[in-house]
Amino acid sequence: MIHVRIVLDGQSGLWRMSQIRINKDGRRLLVTCGEEAFPSQAQAEEDARRRAREFLTQEFGIANGDIVWEIVPPLP
Repeated sequence: MIHVRIVLDGQSGLWRMSQIRINKDGRRLLVTCGEEAFPSQAQAEEDARRRAREFLTQEFGIANGDIVWEIVPPLP
């Protein structure tokens, strides 16, 4: 089972990914995020999921494994 936690940051009406954390078999990994900003939370989430899937495919050869997603919105 793979757990992916996406931490979002919203400033000035734009959304960014601050962190993507992956936990696989007790191994914790942190995926660096670019400085891209998105006009909606949904777009930021989709981009973060895409980046995490690409990382899992490249590093572990996992395309459609058992992935548990957790999205953490910014605090108000």
